[in-house]
Amino acid sequence: MSKPASAAPAKAPALLSAVASHEEHLMDSLRQAQAQARAAVDSAHADAAANLTETSAQLDVEMAEMRRKAAQEREADVQRVQAASLERVAGIRANADAKLAAVRSEILRRILPTS
Repeated sequence: MSKPASAAPAKAPALLSAVASHEEHLMDSLRQAQAQARAAVDSAHADAAANLTETSAQLDVEMAEMRRKAAQEREADVQRVQAASLERVAGIRANADAKLAAVRSEILRRILPTS
């Protein structure tokens, strides 16, 4: 029985060395996993920044197009209102001109003596 007791102390350093080696391997794996995770996060950040820049530029283009269309529509509305106003003024003037001759004749008839 003393033989197994003396064999155990001889195996202890080898077992301890194997455990330490395995632990070192696990720590290396952990460091690699952390580095890969950091690289994935950095890549995701870079992709997000690129997407943000691209989306922002696209939004700027779309907003410029919307403003341009709105300005065109506004100008078309102004033109329609001006045309309608000019048409209305022309109608009022034509109506006034048509009545002017009759009013002039009536004024002259009242002022000048009739013979």
